[in-house]
Amino acid sequence: MTGPVQSCDVWLADTVANVHIVNDPKWFTEFHVLNENINTADNSTTLQIQRGGNVEVLLLNTQQQPIRLRLSDVAYAPKGRCNLLSLGLLAKKAGIHGHWNHQGMSLLADDKSTVLTELVHRDEQSSLKRNRSCNWV
Repeated sequence: MTGPVQSCDVWLADTVANVHIVNDPKWFTEFHVLNENINTADNSTTLQIQRGGNVEVLLLNTQQQPIRLRLSDVAYAPKGRCNLLSLGLLAKKAGIHGHWNHQGMSLLADDKSTVLTELVHRDEQSSLKRNRSCNWV
């Protein structure tokens, strides 16, 4: 998760991450200053966290309508290569569940019938589909 920043608009869905991470402060709707280091998944290095706070992301449902997803306790790591969406935290905090296969992933609301968004499989990692005509918050 460290190295050259690929894009501040790329989000990866991560089933192992225990924190949401962004690499650009533009994502925050509110934040506070932090100075912490967290270990990367393979414990080979640490990632410096400079801020923490709340972020809003626009997702598309299956009817291509935008849904605002509010994330709390998000970490800002300017040297992070991409943004991480922790699927474990979504399940724990919001009751959001996922179904996935070789083609991609769908995120569902707690009632298990409302599809919030679909994810597409790309380069061995999952990237969020997004509406090209609207900016992410």
